[in-house]
Amino acid sequence: MCCFDRTAFFLARQCIRCVTLAFLVLIALCLSPTTGVGQIRGDKALLELVASEWRANIAAIRTWQGKVEYTERIHAKFSKGPKGKEKEAWEDRKTVTQLEFAYDVAANKYVFFATQTQQLPGKDGQRGHKSGRMGWGAIRTSKGYFRVPEWQMDGKENRQRPSLILQTPEAESTGDFSPDFDPMWYFRLSSMDVYDRLMFFHKHADLPSMQTVTVSRERNLVTLTLGKPETGMNKHVFDLDQGSNPVEFANVGSPVLGPETRSFEKVGSIWVPKTATVINLNAETGRLLERSITWIENVLNEPIPEEMFSPETIGIRQRDLVQDARVGVQYRYDAASPPEELDIRKTNWVPYLVAGSVFMVAGTCYLVWRIRRRKPKEFGHAPST
Repeated sequence: MCCFDRTAFFLARQCIRCVTLAFLVLIALCLSPTTGVGQIRGDKALLELVASEWRANIAAIRTWQGKVEYTERIHAKFSKGPKGKEKEAWEDRKTVTQLEFAYDVAANKYVFFATQTQQLPGKDGQRGHKSGRMGWGAIRTSKGYFRVPEWQMDGKENRQRPSLILQTPEAESTGDFSPDFDPMWYFRLSSMDVYDRLMFFHKHADLPSMQTVTVSRERNLVTLTLGKPETGMNKHVFDLDQGSNPVEFANVGSPVLGPETRSFEKVGSIWVPKTATVINLNAETGRLLERSITWIENVLNEPIPEEMFSPETIGIRQRDLVQDARVGVQYRYDAASPPEELDIRKTNWVPYLVAGSVFMVAGTCYLVWRIRRRKPKEFGHAPST
């Protein structure tokens, strides 16, 4: 998993999607009415129907625990050969990762721990790249984002130990190819809330500038399109038979973004993700990144022990290094400290203040003493005549 930089793919994909969507929305809002009275094409009531059912399904989730397995495949050029004589060659690399998570809606916090269990051979007989097991995880709370970066799990105990990094909530990195895992991501339209997005179009449906927005229904599928195929178009598909959740996304005309598909299963009366597939294919360079996710287990609205949100869950043990990036301090983890005390550690400034005051007083006294000693020389007796 650490063999390639997924962050670059993630950032590129998100930037392209956000810029494209913002551009299309800007067109929808700002175009002047040049062909008479225009409006959203289709039945705008479908937007409210999907938005309401989606929000009702989300609201029923109080806690969510589960197990996930996902496969990542990258087809790209990698440097090979001795240092200074590297050559680039196209290769296929695959990894299989297993992940467990817990999400508490009321407390707005989640925890996940992932383990890369296997690295598969390349495609068409190409030699695969083997690596030891890698682990990583994170805890998001109201106080911050606590993460354990990738670390080598195989080998003797303490041969390589993970470190816990404390960051602000803004440091959380979610997305289709992010190493972090927010389960609620798979209910959304990228980072956007489905209800807010659809009700925005519903509210402004009768504006003349909404000529490039279309909503349609075919049996249980409701499709929302923004833009035109010849100039760039976003397509979102929602399934009324799967909790009105988004099951397909396509960016028509993009040279990078591939299609996304999702499926949902009903657990009790609530629809939750079952599978998700996302493809990032650069048609110009041939570079491909694909992730396929399967939820092995989904448990809803069952109590989550508070111990689940402790650093031990994501691999931290006694005396492992803790780096508080919020204030720039380091210390060793103490398992006796409860998880809720993993806050910004306040430095005891009293010794420093006392020492500083003593230094200033001593310095002042020394300067006064030197000045007084120099006075006789500066104002000595006048020479006799």
